[in-house]
Amino acid sequence: METLKAETAVPLYEQIYEDIARRIETGEYKAGDKIPTETELLEQYGVSRVTVRRAMSRLVSENLLVKKAGKGTFVSMPAFLEATQSEGSFSKSVLLRNAIPGTRILFKGVVRAERGAAEALGMERGDQMICLKRLRLVNEIPSIFEVDFFPMCFDFLLDVDLKNKSLLEVIREKTGKAGNKSDSYISVKLASREQAKSLECSAGTPLLGVDQTVMTEQKEILYYNEQYIRSDRYKYYVGS
Repeated sequence: METLKAETAVPLYEQIYEDIARRIETGEYKAGDKIPTETELLEQYGVSRVTVRRAMSRLVSENLLVKKAGKGTFVSMPAFLEATQSEGSFSKSVLLRNAIPGTRILFKGVVRAERGAAEALGMERGDQMICLKRLRLVNEIPSIFEVDFFPMCFDFLLDVDLKNKSLLEVIREKTGKAGNKSDSYISVKLASREQAKSLECSAGTPLLGVDQTVMTEQKEILYYNEQYIRSDRYKYYVGS
């Protein structure tokens, strides 16, 4: 049992707060770690449930801890800042920050063009296009739900393993064209059920939305993508 100082003017809940905060700061509790349950903390500190809850409430409000429904309470992940030298590549950005990029392919196939993607690619609504849905991870933490749209001439992507390869590199290898320019429109979007499930949040959670048209140096449009970003996990960089 942890020893708290009952005779001090510092309230017990404050002492618990400071002890857990110290454990996070020293790395005893690492980012993403699940901390002891409320019952275990009661036994650990020998205090009432009200005292533990008050300490936990402050830790959550200061974003040191995060509660996940049905799973428990975890040490918050610090937001990852996109590298300025990444040239628009998620994988390169993560590697430049000495972190580990990851990708889960959620969907890859042919779809009918809807208005946003059709307009961006100069196509008609209802035209066939290639669609790719990916979940981007930083150190195995889901951070970005990304949807990419391509003209049918990019159907070679359907046969390429994109889990461990940069999309921009694949396009350059297959077409000789480098996507080194982009136009981005940024807004706040509410998570759909599909996005929420992948990003480990509730449906309706505000996400950073980035609609981006990727082009060559000569402004030839290569593809259009929509990114739904958990800004508490990933900070999107915009240069000038």
